[in-house]
Amino acid sequence: MGWETVISTAAGVLATLLGVAVGGWISNRGQSRAWSRSVLADACAALLQEQATTYMALVRWRSKELERVDWAGWNAALARVQLVGSPSIVEAALGLDSAFWRFSAGIRENVDEVGWRQLRDEVEKRRLAFVNAARMQLSPSAATLRRLVGKPEETNQSTL
Repeated sequence: MGWETVISTAAGVLATLLGVAVGGWISNRGQSRAWSRSVLADACAALLQEQATTYMALVRWRSKELERVDWAGWNAALARVQLVGSPSIVEAALGLDSAFWRFSAGIRENVDEVGWRQLRDEVEKRRLAFVNAARMQLSPSAATLRRLVGKPEETNQSTL
């Protein structure tokens, strides 16, 4: 067996091993991205679900149907987003959290109907900002939403 055969065989083996390694790396990278995206989507969905639950609890607290609001679910969902979200998603989530703080303070301070609507509208605005930040991260080609609910913009629903 000549040197040419040995070199040719070794080069073939080396190329095969290199191909397998690169293919495995690319496949692993794609799976990791898909997993990360799935985890982020789940975290964002959980935050929106807890936002709705906490929002309704605050409305019930305002109308004296609840003695206090349990913030555990909201705080856990917020922590999940902080753990896996990009800076833009985390900032949008913190903006929503900040609006919730003001919303809660307004209830404690017994804000009038005009103030209540302003606080409510701020929560809705921050929720929309969070949804759009999540959409842009999860699907960069997704269009920005202008609103999340079908109610007319000028509706004076003082209870919700």
